[in-house]
Amino acid sequence: MPFLAEVTLEYGDVETKGVTREEIVRAARDKPRDTRDWYLTLRRGDDDNEEFMDATMEDDSTFGVRVFEDGKKYRSAASIQEELLEPLFVSFYEHDRAWKTLCTWEEMPGKRKFSLRDLFKR
Repeated sequence: MPFLAEVTLEYGDVETKGVTREEIVRAARDKPRDTRDWYLTLRRGDDDNEEFMDATMEDDSTFGVRVFEDGKKYRSAASIQEELLEPLFVSFYEHDRAWKTLCTWEEMPGKRKFSLRDLFKR
């Protein structure tokens, strides 16, 4: 199911709105990469319903990936290898949900709401 809203790519300190599939593939393959500050982020939707996929480097050849979609936040259960980066981001871009099957994911717990009433509970 194609996603009809604009998709934005953040990569190398540059934000590209209305990004194409080819630009995503190029960003995922681009080298060299600096493990200290390399990241790749796709965002789609508007401020109220924004979804994203974000990757950062863990070492020279592995990445950590986080996703927020349908109100749930996930992270890759283990580091992913370089060859999986492109298929994950292309799947997220194409909104085909195949990214969920390409590796193992952990659902991240949501933030608990802060309440002064709960602060002093025993």
